Amino acid sequence: MSRRFNSTIISIFFVVLLASLMSKIEAQSGSLTTTVATVVNGTTTITNGTVTTGNSTTTTGNGTTTTGNSTTTTGNSTVTTGNSTTTTGNSTVTTGNSTTTTGNSTTTTGNGTTTTGNGTTVTGNSTTTTGNSTTTTGNSTTTTGNGTTTTGNSTTTTGNSTVTTGNSTTTTGNGTVTTGNSTTTTGNSTTTTGNGTTTTGNSTTTTGNSTTTTGNGTTTITNSTTTTNSSTTTGNGTTTMIMGTTTVVMNTTMPMTTTVVMNTTMTMTTMSSTTSSTTTTTTTTSSGTTVTVQQRSHGNNLYSCKILSIFLFSLFFIF
Repeated sequence: MSRRFNSTIISIFFVVLLASLMSKIEAQSGSLTTTVATVVNGTTTITNGTVTTGNSTTTTGNGTTTTGNSTTTTGNSTVTTGNSTTTTGNSTVTTGNSTTTTGNSTTTTGNGTTTTGNGTTVTGNSTTTTGNSTTTTGNSTTTTGNGTTTTGNSTTTTGNSTVTTGNSTTTTGNGTVTTGNSTTTTGNSTTTTGNGTTTTGNSTTTTGNSTTTTGNGTTTITNSTTTTNSSTTTGNGTTTMIMGTTTVVMNTTMPMTTTVVMNTTMTMTTMSSTTSSTTTTTTTTSSGTTVTVQQRSHGNNLYSCKILSIFLFSLFFIF
């Protein structure tokens, strides 16, 4: 009986001893795995980009056409006779056509297209600042001066005609005055402001801790002014027919014809001006790294410890 009691005490002692040894072995053989987690402290600032296209003003000057006064005077005709016939011819006055044409004025402002590319940045803690980008296209002013055409006064005078006869016939011929056509043409004025295209390409930056600063970019196109004045004057035209006196015994025929033709043509054409601008802006964005933490595992060691405990417990009953 005492031997069995002693065997039991010894078995319990070995169980405790082996259990403590297994716990130390498990502590030494356990694995520890650590992975860095993701930390994102990224600050990204994209400043405003301003594009201003200046005012474009096109002015076509006044076109003024003046055709002078045309005065025709046929003098008095006095006939003294016994039996007489007096015929005063037809008097025709024609003032030519006056045509004024002001050309078409066309102003076209081009399309403005802005494309900002994709920006990818892989970094730790980073700050990216893109400076202000300002583009100014100056005012473009085109002025076509006043076009003035003046045709002077045309005066035609046919003098007095006096005929004295016994039996006589007096015929005063046709008097015709023609003032030619006056044509004034102001050419087409076209102003075109070119297409403004701004493209910011893809930007990719990979770094640790970094700071990137892009300075301010400023582009200025100065004002452009063009002025043209045009003036044309045609002087006065005067025609005078001196008085004539005729005395005839028999029949008399006297035709008188006066023709005045004046043609004036003025053409003005103003060409166009083109202004274009290009601005490039770079934009950078940011993200961060990853840190992951895992705890150690003891599954296999706990399983072996359970098997050993059952084995020792069975030895207890054997003793």
